[in-house]
Amino acid sequence: IIRLLPEDAAFEELKSIVSVLNGNYQLGYDLFAKRGGLDEVLILLAMKRNQEAWDKAQQLPTDNAKCLYMKAVAANRLDKVMEALMAIEQAFALDPSLEELAKVDGDVLDLLE
Repeated sequence: IIRLLPEDAAFEELKSIVSVLNGNYQLGYDLFAKRGGLDEVLILLAMKRNQEAWDKAQQLPTDNAKCLYMKAVAANRLDKVMEALMAIEQAFALDPSLEELAKVDGDVLDLLE
């Protein structure tokens, strides 16, 4: 189906999204890197490019629970335990429902102990 679409900006975006959803993160990364933000951090984490994800996470808003949660994930993967704890506590304060997610998330489970 994707071959039938006209090759324009919308096509490139769709192709990037489909690539990411199919696990081909690198192919879709270029579009998300241009946008920056949480999506870029998520894709970097999916590609196990943890240091880059951490660096980009420093630029995320500090008043957004999801951004703080992903900052905690990036920090924890790099053994930055204090930064991870602070970020996850702030995320929980902004959105307590994230605590349920954290209970099954191997990237932050150890922070709950």
